[in-house]
Amino acid sequence: MQRFKVAHIREQGEDLIIVFVADQVEFMSAAQKNQILSALQLCSASAGLQGTVVMLWSRGVWCESRLHRLFSSVPYHVLYSNINKELTCNNL
Repeated sequence: MQRFKVAHIREQGEDLIIVFVADQVEFMSAAQKNQILSALQLCSASAGLQGTVVMLWSRGVWCESRLHRLFSSVPYHVLYSNINKELTCNNL
């Protein structure tokens, strides 16, 4: 069972589930990151959170390409200050 800090926000008319993950994710392959992202999306939906999951760590982000511009313009500490939930996942 894994627990994650989450910022569930609405930005530019879209619900986003920003899941803060360990910095080690940066060194995983794209396939591994996509697998984790999919598992987090399922876990979020099971927890009743609606929106698109974004994985964020201190030096990077993993999300749909259309969201990259948004996350490149907002500093990590600003997003981290919006944490408002905790997500517990059994599938990771």
